[in-house]
Amino acid sequence: MACEHDGYRDIVTRYDRAAGLLTYYWRCELCGELLQEANRLRYRPRFAPLPQARYLSRSPGLMAPPTR
Repeated sequence: MACEHDGYRDIVTRYDRAAGLLTYYWRCELCGELLQEANRLRYRPRFAPLPQARYLSRSPGLMAPPTR
């Protein structure tokens, strides 16, 4: 029997890296089918390292997991 999509819905996203587009969709929580596009945003993530990252990269011991 096919889902009637009459239950709750949630929103999921898909990112198209080539187009730089983030798309939001309504999804049926019962069957997981994408029902309708909710929104589109132009989005290109930018890496912004933390100021302390330059010190951590010089001291590899600080990044090592603890030993037992």
